[in-house]
Amino acid sequence: MNDTDKAQFAEIMATTCVAYGTAGSKELFRVYERALLNYTIQAVRDAFNKAVRSCKFFPRIADLIEIIDGSAEGNALLAWVKVKDALRRPSAYQTVVFDDAAIHAALTAMGGWHTAYWWEEEDLVWRQKEFERYYALYFGKPCEVIPLPGRGQVEVEKQGHEWKGLTRFIGDADKAGALLEQSEAVKRLN
Repeated sequence: MNDTDKAQFAEIMATTCVAYGTAGSKELFRVYERALLNYTIQAVRDAFNKAVRSCKFFPRIADLIEIIDGSAEGNALLAWVKVKDALRRPSAYQTVVFDDAAIHAALTAMGGWHTAYWWEEEDLVWRQKEFERYYALYFGKPCEVIPLPGRGQVEVEKQGHEWKGLTRFIGDADKAGALLEQSEAVKRLN
């Protein structure tokens, strides 16, 4: 949401308060607004509409975020499909940036993208379970997004050379690029 969405957000909150017979306050509005700041006004409106149809009580912030983002378990399966698909393409050798920061965190916890290249087909069932467990741990939490070095980059750097290969975006390229830019901007601030 941006500053021009504030009036719409206040209207959504006020309408939801009326629907639940809850008194809305400026503080309540402010807390919800801050928590939902990273989502579009349309995503927030849709989440509130869905919550009104499915929640007995005024929706908590966590309820709204889960409606928007989905559950960690559901997203973990979708994320695994992206990883598995990327492993079957030349990108397994390349340095990559996925469109989901939790994928980066999960793969890093599992040894890195370059180690995934060596996973055996018969081990993928167990790797998937491990990936989904790690993914659920990192889902919805701020995670640093740095390009995940592929086997090619690791081999070149082991020989003492600088990697000059391309970085491939996996999934939504615009979102992957934005995650990378955001992570680099945070590093510059620190």
